Amino acid sequence: MDRHELTKKDISLPSEAWVVYAVCGIEQDSCGWEGWIIESITSDENNEEIQLKCMNEQICPDCGKSLFRTDTQIKMKYSPNQNC
Repeated sequence: MDRHELTKKDISLPSEAWVVYAVCGIEQDSCGWEGWIIESITSDENNEEIQLKCMNEQICPDCGKSLFRTDTQIKMKYSPNQNC
């Protein structure tokens, strides 16, 4: 099998992503971490919206406990003129 470095043409690019603000505060000994996590990522391929695989587990990155997702969500859209 010939392996090569993946480029943009090798993968499905997201058209939009939903992020949600979450807090580690469900359990009594939770660490209090707070920040943005991925809710979902979609792609518009061939005019059809599909869900892309993403890391969307609601687990605290510091202590590993469950996160509480607040009602603060933002939809982010892909821009083709990014400097990446």
